[in-house]
Amino acid sequence: MATAQLSQDTRSATGPGRRPSRRSVLALIPVAALGVMGGGLGVHRLLHPPPAPATPLGAVATVAGGMALIQGIIPLESAPWAPPTPAPGLARPIAAGGHRVRLLLDLTAVEPGGIDFAAADYSIREIVGFTASPLWTSHERHRVARGETLAVTMVFEIPNESVRLELQGPGSVRLSLGTDHHTR
Repeated sequence: MATAQLSQDTRSATGPGRRPSRRSVLALIPVAALGVMGGGLGVHRLLHPPPAPATPLGAVATVAGGMALIQGIIPLESAPWAPPTPAPGLARPIAAGGHRVRLLLDLTAVEPGGIDFAAADYSIREIVGFTASPLWTSHERHRVARGETLAVTMVFEIPNESVRLELQGPGSVRLSLGTDHHTR
């Protein structure tokens, strides 16, 4: 009889009919929550992949109809320059903590449709939300035919601090400006 009692106790303690203790159930809640959050993060990354990095300074970027290349970023403080025509945007004083740069951009049309350049489509942006539109540009609008290159000069006011800035254009065009133009 003792043998039957022993096997019954063992079976009831480890058998399929045993209910998990309240402590075991409570211990599984954080594990399940982490699993759900991890799965949600995975789905989010699949649906919203991180943006591709900007084209490095000095490298050619693909734009609709051709290619873009930043030829130079020149601080106006180190290389005085004035536009050939009066520029109201350059007449106002520079904001505290900022400086102005002249950005030299080449656009080369390689596709039959060419490139439609509009200065209003370009701005300098930073990851935390800073945005600067051109204060002056050598061309407001221009149609670049296949086989031609348009050299555009734009002047922007940007922060002195060494932050990661990008020239953003139409579509997903993003060209890194590097940090050599910063004063700090």
